[in-house]
Amino acid sequence: LYTGSYVNTLGATIGINTTSNASGTIIISGLVAGTYSDIKVILAGCPSNIIASVSLIPPSAPAPPAASNSGTTCSGNTLNLFASPVAGGTYNWSGPNSFSSAIQNPVISNVTVAASGTYTVTVTVAGCTSGPASTTVLINQSPSVPVITSNSPVCTGNTITLNTTSTANASFAWAGPGGFTNATANPSIPNAQISNGGTYTVIATLGTCTSQQSVTVIVNPTPVINVTAQNPSTCGGTGSFTITGLNPNTLYTGSYVNATSVTIGINATSGASGTII
Repeated sequence: LYTGSYVNTLGATIGINTTSNASGTIIISGLVAGTYSDIKVILAGCPSNIIASVSLIPPSAPAPPAASNSGTTCSGNTLNLFASPVAGGTYNWSGPNSFSSAIQNPVISNVTVAASGTYTVTVTVAGCTSGPASTTVLINQSPSVPVITSNSPVCTGNTITLNTTSTANASFAWAGPGGFTNATANPSIPNAQISNGGTYTVIATLGTCTSQQSVTVIVNPTPVINVTAQNPSTCGGTGSFTITGLNPNTLYTGSYVNATSVTIGINATSGASGTII
């Protein structure tokens, strides 16, 4: 059993009262880094020599990691942040819009313009924290997804109108069937044909950012008909007329004015030969 004392890093004298182990040593643990002085022990009233000082040196802090990002992007996209690997390190990121992360390489999905700015990261090894490293991010505003309307369905020979709304100051690029292109917000296609039916897509561009939307336009054929009369076979009897030039087995509506100037509606399906009687 030994007694004794030492002076800690705060200048306070701390007593020793412990038994040496089998190898003749005493370990005093739980000490913070710093300088300890006037270390001595006493055995059976006999004091040891005094050790003037011993210094406990903490490990060095790691160097700041290298920080980078995936580059300038548009709102709605994904931002990747990168920190170089440090063995045994834990990471702490902070940045705009109250961002924080403990992941080495965090990912921010569906970013907004508010994510622009400087991101800072530190790495901690064995309780020692590096200085900060930083990387600057720029997020450009994407145009809002265009809202498209059209006057579909239209009949052949008529005009297709396409309309879109999006972010102010955006430019537009339309593409559609038959090699159709247009750079206005609200294009039109006169004298529409069956080949003009299909999907039309518009891309809105604001700076380097884009968004797009599509709409389907239906073009129906305009009927071109002929009418053949069948006269009554008897006085006071009835006749008929046959409408030809129709698509087979197709429902048609329409009208005609009878002999007494009354408008009569037509709602009939054509026969296999494309006629209505």
